[in-house]
Amino acid sequence: MQKNNQTTALILVHHGGKLTPEVINGYTSLKNSVVNHFARQNLFQIYDAFLNKRYINNSEELITLDLESLLERLFQLGMQQVFIQPSLLVPGQQYQKLIELVTVWQDKFTDIRVGNALLSDLISCQKLAGMMNNYFGKYPEVENILVAHGGVNHGNRWLEVFSFELKRLNSCFHLVELSRDEFANLESFSEHLQLKINQLTTNFPIKIISFMLILGHHFYNDIVSSCQKIQVNTAIEIFPQSLSELEFIHQFVIDKICQLLSAKNSLNLLTQSK
Repeated sequence: MQKNNQTTALILVHHGGKLTPEVINGYTSLKNSVVNHFARQNLFQIYDAFLNKRYINNSEELITLDLESLLERLFQLGMQQVFIQPSLLVPGQQYQKLIELVTVWQDKFTDIRVGNALLSDLISCQKLAGMMNNYFGKYPEVENILVAHGGVNHGNRWLEVFSFELKRLNSCFHLVELSRDEFANLESFSEHLQLKINQLTTNFPIKIISFMLILGHHFYNDIVSSCQKIQVNTAIEIFPQSLSELEFIHQFVIDKICQLLSAKNSLNLLTQSK
């Protein structure tokens, strides 16, 4: 059924990041692809929002509200139906924060729905693994090391599922997580990355890929700095783009939005993160 886009909103909600040019480029690229995909259908107005207020500044390039402020604005504008699609990779702590925030607002709108995190079930892990392999696995004689934020929340188990499915497709993919207690500082992460490289059984060139939506603090202060410290006997390259800049990730997010639009439940209190 065709919806009135004056009373329906789609919010792309992000964890955040200081609004550097790289961050702006990533979020803008993702949003533009979503806008272009749904433009002809005239289903809704599309907005960006952050989960964390501390990331908001007065950037002239990108005017973005925190999610709570945006929901207040949409309520005042008379929006009736709100779809919220997170760009979060896994249903971890930030996803729980999202659900808790939206629960407070669910009675303010006729219908408010929250989409799944990008990696939230076996099918999504297998699908994204295939996309990653198609994009980065074109050259078989390269060891690809993906660096994810990770964490100890139960929702982060989907990173392990994703890593298993990716390695099943191509043994030249390896996943390293930043947020582990034993890698709590830069020096120890450098040592862990060094250990991971030392364990490789080939002398293929190494590509370090940030498995994060944006090129922010972790990319420059952890990944780049760590790569400058490690010792390698082969060529090493740091992939210069974030996931949010890649077209296949845009399509993956669009597919998630389509799933959200067809969902029957109003507030998606998912068991995935419990």
